[in-house]
Amino acid sequence: MAHAPSNDVPAAGSVRRYGTKRICTTLQHRTYTALATRSSQEGRSISNLAAYLLDVSLLDQQAPDA
Repeated sequence: MAHAPSNDVPAAGSVRRYGTKRICTTLQHRTYTALATRSSQEGRSISNLAAYLLDVSLLDQQAPDA
């Protein structure tokens, strides 16, 4: 019986349109400290909070003016 891989990696040459992507960034110390403090208060990881804040910020920019 063949082993089926558990990760969802697209085949070579195929294109995935949706899903999550990883990035690496550099933050100012005060920005990191504020992010770490808030993530601790909310009981979430720093990376989860950073992703959420980026999503909200970008979605707000895309929202049509009311």
